[in-house]
Amino acid sequence: MEPIDNSFDDLLNSVHKEGVTLFESNNTKIPCILLRNERFNEIAKSFYEKSYAVDSKLNILHDDKKHVFVEIVLMFSKARIEQRILIYANKNLEFFEILAESAIIGILPESDSQTESNILMIQLARKDEVKKALGIINFYLK
Repeated sequence: MEPIDNSFDDLLNSVHKEGVTLFESNNTKIPCILLRNERFNEIAKSFYEKSYAVDSKLNILHDDKKHVFVEIVLMFSKARIEQRILIYANKNLEFFEILAESAIIGILPESDSQTESNILMIQLARKDEVKKALGIINFYLK
């Protein structure tokens, strides 16, 4: 967890433009990151019919005014692809609550965000770290 060096406006302007969503599948909510179609296809093609490993990090940034940002870093090891997503946690708390429960995150192309056919599911290896991150987020939002 790091105090914010950049201004609030700078970080707000850097928030992931395609957004995040909660996708419902079989009465279960799945926290999902929306990606530009081209970027989603690049990642999906690199793993087509292959096993893959994804390392993840959650970097928490905060200020004294109760603003919390979370940078999610996904590193697709075999493909040597890294995806960084900055999320304004104040407006996406449910996303992180469900992520902490499931430790599963989905990636969807932004143009196809309402269908299961193109979802890339990632099981995060360190569920305890995600729960710890949620605790830190909640602490700074108090």
